[in-house]
Amino acid sequence: MRWSLALVSALALQGESSTQGPVELSFHPDQGAILAKTFEIESQGRLVAGRMNDVDITRWLEGLNALTVESRLRVTDEVVEVGGGRPLELLRDFEEVRTTWGWNDRHEVLHPLLYRTVRFTWDAEQETYDKDWEPRRGSIRPLEGLWEDLDFRCLLPEEPVAVGEAWYVSLRKIAPALLPGGSIHRDKLLWDEWRLFELEDSLAPRSRHWFRNEDVTCRLEEIVTREGRAFARMSLRWTWWGQLDLYAEDAEDSWWLSFATQGAFVDLDLSGRGELLWDLEGGHFASFELEAECAVELEMRTDWGSIEVEAEGSAEWSAEAVRSG
Repeated sequence: MRWSLALVSALALQGESSTQGPVELSFHPDQGAILAKTFEIESQGRLVAGRMNDVDITRWLEGLNALTVESRLRVTDEVVEVGGGRPLELLRDFEEVRTTWGWNDRHEVLHPLLYRTVRFTWDAEQETYDKDWEPRRGSIRPLEGLWEDLDFRCLLPEEPVAVGEAWYVSLRKIAPALLPGGSIHRDKLLWDEWRLFELEDSLAPRSRHWFRNEDVTCRLEEIVTREGRAFARMSLRWTWWGQLDLYAEDAEDSWWLSFATQGAFVDLDLSGRGELLWDLEGGHFASFELEAECAVELEMRTDWGSIEVEAEGSAEWSAEAVRSG
């Protein structure tokens, strides 16, 4: 998970930093370019403390295993047509799609994307991508939960920037960097077993929320060269705090809010730091690395009292793109 920092160090040793004027950081590979991309995620979360009606129940949690998620995604992208800082038409071969969820048991996600090709076509009117299997086969399942952006375009500035200059991206908009490919890594069988689909439906329409420091700070740290090729090294950092107030409106259709009859309150703390290395001439990312930590405090209010739970988690992301041909 540390290879990208080593690559940055090697670049810095072999090339001199540039302090010239603003540079444009954009996605603009040649039409017909083929990029081999690899993404890896490792994360874990665990309960660390609990109270029931002011009685400490932390010792009851000691035997619970940590929840772990390990994911690896390998694709080959052929950029058929590009324009406006995005692919207008893209062919993506899925060579490896593997996610393992671990808790008491290990659940490995098997996805119909494996060894298949998907064609993405930009719909300018709808401002979204049409997705089709290539070749088209009527018997194959719909392409649910699949996103096009595997380029970290969500982290790029809208205008040229100079070395040392910072820009800000909403934490809500960096989902393509945190969930490479989309929600394809979710284990639907596990979600059904834990009734998490119902939990998602419960939270979305009923939560009132407040956020602080919602922006991610991105900064162009330096321009380095290697064998005559220029790379931009960008950092990203955030320290984010949020609250969710979940109120029991029409709770009879939700196991979650039926249990928390008086509602629930969630405190969230999230921090992250990472680096993105961008190939200026090639117009695509070269490497990406990110580490994040979170802390969660949940209080559920019921007719007979309250339950308080504290949890913590961490995650690491890494990615690499290599141009073929």
